[in-house]
Amino acid sequence: MDPRLDPTQQDQPTPTFAAPQGGQLAPQPPTGPIYTGQQAPAQAFPSTHQAGAPTSVQESPTKEYVPAVLLSYFLGIFGVDRFYVGHVGLGVAKLLTLGGLGLWALVDFFLVLFGKVRDKSGLPLKGYAQHGKIMKIVFMVLLGISLLIVVPVLLMLVLVTSNGVQSRATDVERKNDISSIRTHVEVYYAKNDEYPTLKNMNDTSWRMANLVGLEGIAYADPAGKTDVFASAPTKGQYAYEATGEAGEACDNVAVSCVFYQIAATLSDGTEYVKTSDTMADLAPASSQGSQ
Repeated sequence: MDPRLDPTQQDQPTPTFAAPQGGQLAPQPPTGPIYTGQQAPAQAFPSTHQAGAPTSVQESPTKEYVPAVLLSYFLGIFGVDRFYVGHVGLGVAKLLTLGGLGLWALVDFFLVLFGKVRDKSGLPLKGYAQHGKIMKIVFMVLLGISLLIVVPVLLMLVLVTSNGVQSRATDVERKNDISSIRTHVEVYYAKNDEYPTLKNMNDTSWRMANLVGLEGIAYADPAGKTDVFASAPTKGQYAYEATGEAGEACDNVAVSCVFYQIAATLSDGTEYVKTSDTMADLAPASSQGSQ
């Protein structure tokens, strides 16, 4: 090995080189660092960015995150949040549609809450990095509480509305039944000069023979389970009462039935009453549908 390349020999005197004959100079010893066969350590250069150091993000100078979230939560249905961040066109659209009937307002709220909405210059809202986490926690809790309150209320409203619609439909059916029965009873009276007795009205064979064309389902209250008439208004059952001229009981043998009234009890507890043509002026003043 060349002693110049051996680190153990670097302290020894440097050999001299004589000029060779012919006037040519001999090679000169190297003056730079000597390569020893091992890799030299890399030179450390100072870094302009330290690991973990926060990077500077340009934010909106005037539009702040917290007010935008609050406006979106409380007034988003009117587009106030969009007006605040400078999106006037979207704000007008939300206002005219009442936040897309609430759906658009809900979507916009989450966009604002999670920092996806920027100002009109495209810059993030000021303060998202500092307040975003706590605002998400607070409003997610509020949203959960709201759902626990609103959902049952909405279900109750739907149930009440549904029951109301069903009750009105049932009452319409009751009124149609009573009117239809009355029409057929008046036809029977025109032919026989007497009205049927309660016993007649509860006799299925008699009804089929004398009240022709009246469907059997018309005799039963929609909410009841019987097609038998009661002698007085009863919930879930139609009522029929025939009387003589003096208001006494009649049997069409000893006393002819010249008056009658037929009634149904409606969903709200009131009575819907129809009377005979011969008894129109005797019907109770409070009766509904009196003739």
